[in-house]
Amino acid sequence: MNTLLNVTIGMENFNSGSAKVNVFHIPTVTHPGMRKELPIGQLERAHGMGVNLVGTSSTAPAARNMIAETGQWTTKTWSVPEGFLVKVFGSRNSTAFGALKISANLIIRLRPQAALRRVQAILTGDERATITRATIEGRFDIMQPDDPTLGLLAPIPAHFMRFYEQGMVRRMFEFNEMSSELAPVATVVAVPVQNTAGETVVVPAVRRPRALQL
Repeated sequence: MNTLLNVTIGMENFNSGSAKVNVFHIPTVTHPGMRKELPIGQLERAHGMGVNLVGTSSTAPAARNMIAETGQWTTKTWSVPEGFLVKVFGSRNSTAFGALKISANLIIRLRPQAALRRVQAILTGDERATITRATIEGRFDIMQPDDPTLGLLAPIPAHFMRFYEQGMVRRMFEFNEMSSELAPVATVVAVPVQNTAGETVVVPAVRRPRALQL
């Protein structure tokens, strides 16, 4: 089952500072994609990836004066498979209060029965900017970097963990839950199986909550 993900991604560059926002597919056993981390827009153009553009995308300049050098923002809606792992990347440099540099990552898992959430990346707030927030919206779970499920599907390398530190994430993103989840999330467990060579290996498997018996 697919679910919708609406995003505003791009960059802006002003004298007061700059900001970038993008979304990347994280490959897993269940959704390998191109087997490497790539912007979701690249999967949209690849056959058989399960990522489809819904409607048309729109692009607007980052500044009201339409100067191309200041950057641009693109808004898209994708239909993506359930269980897709997405890394939301945001960075912001500001010269208004000294050299303030923030770079943070957030991992979300698309799920049709998850809560409807909106994540907004905080941008420079320059007086010429066309927007002050870049929005990621859809039904998804926000995954903590130490989540055991994430450790099974796509463990974060130790040297990247600083970008997922909660203080940095909260300085880069704002969070809003617009409606509650429709059903609890299934858990991922490690299951030993034998491969074609007769070796025992551990693979992730989904364990869904049992339906209530009435």
